[in-house]
Amino acid sequence: EFEIQPEIQELINRLQNGVPPHIAFENMNALNMLNTQYLIYNPGAEPVENPNNLGPAWFVNEIKWVTTPDEAILSIKDMDIAGTAIISDKYSSLFTGVNPTSNPEKTITLKDYKPNRLVYESEAPNTEFGVFSEIYYPEGWTATIDGNLSEIIRVNYVLRGLIIPSGNHEIVFTFDPPGYTTANTISLISSSLLLLFGLWVLSKLFRGNLQGRIE
Repeated sequence: EFEIQPEIQELINRLQNGVPPHIAFENMNALNMLNTQYLIYNPGAEPVENPNNLGPAWFVNEIKWVTTPDEAILSIKDMDIAGTAIISDKYSSLFTGVNPTSNPEKTITLKDYKPNRLVYESEAPNTEFGVFSEIYYPEGWTATIDGNLSEIIRVNYVLRGLIIPSGNHEIVFTFDPPGYTTANTISLISSSLLLLFGLWVLSKLFRGNLQGRIE
């Protein structure tokens, strides 16, 4: 509500005043970092395509350190969100020796998407920092780079980020909370017991009916 609603209202005002989409979506940092691809503001018209969305993931060129969540969200509006990551200074110890660059050869590509498993491929000549247009939610999500666990960093107030080493790598986000697995196991056992009980009851009824007919 704090950041997205004002952007949507400003965007609608621009479009209604005839501003072309490639200009109207400029500086809509929250919408663009959330990979907003279309806006429907007139149910009777075609959706307006956003040419400025940042895609599912991208490398940044620099880090802006903040001390509070309020400072992080206030920084979004005026930041070059495509080139700068806004990160709490509590993560600063992880960045020893990490200096993001503006090298145009670095890339992150989404290769496979499922609600509980996302696969990316990265390539960069140096150790870099990548931002992923997925909501930061630490309960149950893990990240691996070539099978090795990597800490998910909260970035831009709501998104995920990773320190990614140089070279070509496979990055996988997986959602598999222990409580969810336990609940599924209990549910499966309960359903199996209920099914067995139902079959036992039907068997008793069938045998009772059959015995009554013989007598």
